[in-house]
Amino acid sequence: PIEGILLLRIDASFSFANAEYLRDLILSRSEQDPGLRAIILDASSVNDLDLTAASVLRSVAETLRARGIELYMAGVKGPVMDVIARTGLDERIGRDHFFLSPHRAVKHLLTQWGASAEYLETVPDKEERAP
Repeated sequence: PIEGILLLRIDASFSFANAEYLRDLILSRSEQDPGLRAIILDASSVNDLDLTAASVLRSVAETLRARGIELYMAGVKGPVMDVIARTGLDERIGRDHFFLSPHRAVKHLLTQWGASAEYLETVPDKEERAP
């Protein structure tokens, strides 16, 4: 574990069918660590995001921000990013909160926080953020 960071991987499409479950999971996990500063959602396995799930994700981001926790997303695929952009979710979360991989997101956070990220240098890192 990396202090201050919670990494969650979503291994399914994010839709109305599981949106409430994922919301409850993310918010519940965010309450378990009082030192939590950031949650990174690894969305590399998410192939679909519907409007219900996008709305839930917006609500989650707002709730987390009110708690002093920033939401980041990594590995977002093109079609999912299209929905995120169309719904304005990228602006709500922060366009600088999207990364090509969880590794890059963690490295960014540690660097931003002035923490040592030396052990992360063992994984090649050529690009900084997802477009």
